[in-house]
Amino acid sequence: MKYNTLLGLAITMLVLSASQVSCADYSRISTPHFIYETVHFAAGDVKTIVKKQPADVTKIFRLITENSHNKNPLKLAELIAYNAKRPLLMAAMGLHESHFKESARSRCGAVSIWQLMPEWHWPGYSPYDNAKNLAKAEEVLEIKTKEAGGDLHKGVERYNGVGKEAVAYRKNVLRTYEELKAQKV
Repeated sequence: MKYNTLLGLAITMLVLSASQVSCADYSRISTPHFIYETVHFAAGDVKTIVKKQPADVTKIFRLITENSHNKNPLKLAELIAYNAKRPLLMAAMGLHESHFKESARSRCGAVSIWQLMPEWHWPGYSPYDNAKNLAKAEEVLEIKTKEAGGDLHKGVERYNGVGKEAVAYRKNVLRTYEELKAQKV
């Protein structure tokens, strides 16, 4: 028992010592291909780490920049790639729903990048918050896929509605999705 207490005390002292060598400044710079993280320690040391962006970020960034005038395509690409369950599919849907236009509004009243209808909103929800909009769009897609007996392709179609327009939407989204998956980075 005494040994465990002493060991715990020693670990606590090490943690306290380590926290005193804290960083004075941290910066992160993202590019479509790399992430540069720099730490400036209080003692004057500088450490820079370069990480390769996940391939999905690069692919989605290309899709956004080639097909829209989004103000911050890298930020949106990272949001989709890091937060979506199916990032390439959600990117394809964002393209065909609104061309990644955050202020988009359809004649039916659907809003934002993933063109969510007002009945999918909840009190205090802002469809113009891209992270919340993405999460809600994925939730709606999941519901529509379950309604379609688990068929993701039919779920994508139902996300858009019914009829010839929804069938064309499904074909366009899935073609873009397959093109994104096949892209080399």
